[in-house]
Amino acid sequence: MEKFGIWIGFIGMTIGAVIFGIRAVSMRLNKGVGFAINSFFITLWAATIYLSMALGQTVIPKTLIPNLYDHPIYWGHYVDWIITTPLLLLDIGILAGVGPKLLAGIVGADIYMIITGAAATFTPSSLQWIWYILSTGAFTAILLQLLTVFSASARRRNSKIANLFTTLRNLLIVLWITYPIIWLIGVEGLKLIGSGLEVLLYVIVDFIAKVGFGLVLLKDTQVLEMATKKSASQ
Repeated sequence: MEKFGIWIGFIGMTIGAVIFGIRAVSMRLNKGVGFAINSFFITLWAATIYLSMALGQTVIPKTLIPNLYDHPIYWGHYVDWIITTPLLLLDIGILAGVGPKLLAGIVGADIYMIITGAAATFTPSSLQWIWYILSTGAFTAILLQLLTVFSASARRRNSKIANLFTTLRNLLIVLWITYPIIWLIGVEGLKLIGSGLEVLLYVIVDFIAKVGFGLVLLKDTQVLEMATKKSASQ
């Protein structure tokens, strides 16, 4: 079931990359093409990492270190997230029209969240909860920034841009909240679900957070062009 879920993730991200690649070509004369290119690279990178996990190259099998881990560790997820999640925040930040310093700050918090989350996964003892709390703390800081400063900045923009930002912000928040929950109930945390179901849940959330997010983002190219022009003029 684990390998099946990983292959489904690869296929889904590949389809997303093809869709966004075609969209980027069709938008090449539009000032909002950067959003399409970003969505293309997000899904392309995710598809590449899912392929590496499917081939067993970014996975630690449980048989490798049986005295420490009783389940495989798909560390490729963290290689995926440390690249793709900052790019998703970049889209949100450009839409909101926030300054580069604030955007750099939230990206830094995001990278810290991913690194400490990986530390929790790779710590086969009760010390993992220290890293989990640190990662969740960084995640909470990101959510607060999205709900306050980013939202306030978006409200000062064109109503169509602000509405798109709100939709994507809410989508991102709901989906990102599920990641620490899956970790908590999964084999790294409380072991309430098996590794196969955990992998499948990650695949579903990943797909919506990347492909679904991109489809919503690229729905109205005029809004993206307005957002890009306004960001360039600030």
